[in-house]
Amino acid sequence: MLSLSWPGTTCVLKHCTALGRPNYFGLHGLWPEYKMNCGNVHWSGKDLSDENRRDLPLYWNSMYNSEMGFINHELSKHATCWQPRQADPEASPSQIVRAISHYDLGTLNGKLNAFIQVAITWSKNHDLFRILEENGIFASDEQNVSSWDIVKTFEEHFGVRNSVFLICQKRHGGKNYFSEIRFCLNDNYQVESCGEDFIQKHMQYCGEEVLYPRFPELEDQDQLKKSARDLQD
Repeated sequence: MLSLSWPGTTCVLKHCTALGRPNYFGLHGLWPEYKMNCGNVHWSGKDLSDENRRDLPLYWNSMYNSEMGFINHELSKHATCWQPRQADPEASPSQIVRAISHYDLGTLNGKLNAFIQVAITWSKNHDLFRILEENGIFASDEQNVSSWDIVKTFEEHFGVRNSVFLICQKRHGGKNYFSEIRFCLNDNYQVESCGEDFIQKHMQYCGEEVLYPRFPELEDQDQLKKSARDLQD
């Protein structure tokens, strides 16, 4: 499963100090369905490959906490259990195959850097904000949007029913905010069905309409550089 967060909602609910790319859904995590917590990771920015050091602040940004603290959590909980060789090179997106083969999977450092780049590559290949806009769904601080219209947009884009669901949060006088979107992926990083019952169970928490607030602007734009600085430590 792959989860991406919408900064517009995250920064309504929390005090953001960095945003990543404008009008872009940031990665929350890639969560293989094997097991969790196979080892503890205590990386600094020096352990990242050059491309991950460049890409993390743009595509996998913690927004309100320490960048490396967030990444270490995701690596410890999920990447240490990841099995990259389960992917079929013939059935996987070519960019993801290249991302995996670029690293030495025989070393922990290589495996973890590959894991990060696989998630980032998937995110680069699918600009969720653009897909929504092209289908008439726009971020707004005033108007609600249909939660099921968001889901159907991505089902039609990927051609797979029951493959995507939203995570929503109620705050500020009961307002219902769309905060994350999650995709079920197979071992080849292709979108697959989660099952109708699974989708219905998760979507019941969102209701028929949700707020999809505009991308925020930080008062101090220098704070946008926070994550990039963290990765140099």
